[in-house]
Amino acid sequence: MADYIWPSDIVPFNVEFYLQPHTGGTESPFSRQTKTYGLSAPRWVCRMSIRGGYNSEWRGKSGDWGQRLDAILATLKGRQNRVALPDFRRTRSTFGQINAPIAAGDTRVILTKGTLQIGDYIGGDGRPHIVRGVGAIGDRTVLTVEPPFSAAVHVGRAIYDYPPGWFKLSSDDAGANMTEVGQLTVYNLEFVEDLGPAQFSDVGAGLSPGTMPFWERLLHLAQVDGWHALYDPGNPTTRSTRVNDVDDVFVLSIADALGNLPEATEPDGEDQLQLIDGYFGGPSGLYRRIGAPPGGLRTTTFETLTGPFFMMALAQYDRNIPATTNRYLWDGANPFSPSLRASLYVDAVNGFSSYSAMANSTELVATGPQVDRRSHVVSALYNGASSKIYLDGTQIAAGAMGEPSRLSALLIANAWDYPTGAQWVGAIGPLLIYNGTPPEDVRMRMETFLAAETNKTNTINAMWIGGGD
Repeated sequence: MADYIWPSDIVPFNVEFYLQPHTGGTESPFSRQTKTYGLSAPRWVCRMSIRGGYNSEWRGKSGDWGQRLDAILATLKGRQNRVALPDFRRTRSTFGQINAPIAAGDTRVILTKGTLQIGDYIGGDGRPHIVRGVGAIGDRTVLTVEPPFSAAVHVGRAIYDYPPGWFKLSSDDAGANMTEVGQLTVYNLEFVEDLGPAQFSDVGAGLSPGTMPFWERLLHLAQVDGWHALYDPGNPTTRSTRVNDVDDVFVLSIADALGNLPEATEPDGEDQLQLIDGYFGGPSGLYRRIGAPPGGLRTTTFETLTGPFFMMALAQYDRNIPATTNRYLWDGANPFSPSLRASLYVDAVNGFSSYSAMANSTELVATGPQVDRRSHVVSALYNGASSKIYLDGTQIAAGAMGEPSRLSALLIANAWDYPTGAQWVGAIGPLLIYNGTPPEDVRMRMETFLAAETNKTNTINAMWIGGGD
């Protein structure tokens, strides 16, 4: 089984989206009195109708969806594979943050940020939940939702009111369609929610990647899986740029596409971080010219995240030998102890594979082969005595990094206290933050997605930061 994301540009004209309870009952043969009882967890059902055409005159219009829908149905393989679907009837999109942890089976949610109404959806555990009651405890909003949460949700997690769920076609013939040749047809599709564990073999590949840009599929997947923040240089809706007199494009800021953390900006407004399309062979990059100021994108102070939290980035280190100083992929700030920082960098002695996560002068070091200059998915769990570092999905280090771990500001591609000589040398693509310890399937799904999109043409944008030691 594999997981896919529905292409955002294919929108049905009719939709049914409802929560289907699972009930049973008996009827007395004498009095005809009935007893009804709930059997198990309810599930969402989605039925939708989409017009599609096949002939050349329909191409370039919504009518050319016929061929694409046939390809989508072939990819889903009946009930074999899953697809993430939202309620297409909903257009309003806000978010909140939870104030108290949610356990599996809970139906009550306490918000510390955001305003939601009865009938809105929220997510957080990979499925939609509908708000059926709104109350208050002091200045905090209390929501009552259905269905119950299927997994625990960490304090501070963003919960969106436009969350998709994971669905399968209801039968192997669910996509059958009768068409008058030469005319538009109507696909009547029925999906039922799948409550099984998430898969990661082909996740995020998209059902129509040629028409859905990478940054949009990445954002969709981050929302589905409950990531807290996403800084993506390839997202044209969240970055600001400047073009110089020779048409080089420089990135001045990147906003969090999930709306939870502050914008990361280049404070000096100088031409430091150049956006280069296709640097990874598809992924693009921010490039810092040799001799230019060190650069780096930094946020203002935000509400502190207290470990565990998890960070991931697509990155490439562009040196054949170790640097003379540690080169920082990212550096965090801690309001309680400046030296207790959530950082990730290439070790100055051991080279590329020796990513080190630092907190309170305690490092996790994974000594391995020298620099290979290939792109990698690099991530770290900041969880005090149980911290970890991953390289391309493989754990390369584990141990203690101080207690507790905290994050109150972020600097991308440099270190707070080493403005020169510590900047990242190479490329940086999307950077994500998860508030809490991500479930293994969530981590692996994002790792697989980023790795699968690397070295493809016109898929990802990234930041490239160059310069001599």
